[in-house]
Amino acid sequence: MRTQIFITIFFLIPCLFMSHAWADDIVGKWKAINDRTGVHEANILIYQNNDGSYDGKIEKIYDLPNGTPQKVEKCTQCAGELKDQPLIGLRILSHFTKHPKNPNEYVNGLVVDPETGKTYKGTIRMSPNGKKMTLNGYVGISLLGRTQTWIKSRDQ
Repeated sequence: MRTQIFITIFFLIPCLFMSHAWADDIVGKWKAINDRTGVHEANILIYQNNDGSYDGKIEKIYDLPNGTPQKVEKCTQCAGELKDQPLIGLRILSHFTKHPKNPNEYVNGLVVDPETGKTYKGTIRMSPNGKKMTLNGYVGISLLGRTQTWIKSRDQ
């Protein structure tokens, strides 16, 4: 009996730590891939706030494939506190929280499209291996939105 308890505890404790590690998979640097062009447009840093929610800001912007720099340097179309803010450092993800029943899903967030300045509701779903996430921004229901796949950056 003592052996069974020991074995159960021996295998249970590492599982608890692994589930905690999976829960933080969203935190880190991500390569934002444009859903229309397939181009790696920017690096986004996602971080956890003191209240447990998650935000993300632009860390780096890449030139277009032909070497042309991105035209937009500020979020001129944004409203409120984001109006005319530089794209580098711009908070484009905010208020995401873990889904209470699915640890690989983050809900109730907001997504800012820096090209148009529009803000959308958002959800994030992590891949099982934690290396990809799908970001869905939408108005109304999630079926009427736009989805991008982002790739976890190796240089954390």
